[in-house]
Amino acid sequence: MNYEHVDQARVDEAFRVIKDDAKKNLSLEVARLAREGWTPPVAVDPDLAEAQEVWKTWCYNDDNTAIDLALMALKRGRELERAEAKPGMVWEKWDGGTMPTDRNEQVAVIYDTGQLVAGNAHERDWSTVTDYAIITQPEEK
Repeated sequence: MNYEHVDQARVDEAFRVIKDDAKKNLSLEVARLAREGWTPPVAVDPDLAEAQEVWKTWCYNDDNTAIDLALMALKRGRELERAEAKPGMVWEKWDGGTMPTDRNEQVAVIYDTGQLVAGNAHERDWSTVTDYAIITQPEEK
């Protein structure tokens, strides 16, 4: 065990605990954490945790088969992936064909001069575009 890592983690935790209470003393808080044997939480692989949950569900239900387990895991993985999806852009090389998106979509384009411009797709001069990205808008919550 790396004790310097644990010591630093205790100091960080003490800072976190006392940040809203100016009356607390940092060194006393660190000493309390050490006395109580506080250690930083162990990092858990989220994929492993999810797999264990799916496995437990499968094991305690006699109606499931191996294919049910596989489908459960795939569906859960897709749910998690969708939950983590963030707005963003994926750059594509422009092939010079038709406009790659609806005319009112927001895009970023790079012209053959190297200039980067963003705005509505129909406002771009597509004849000189070399690369483009459709700007994904955040989903409504």
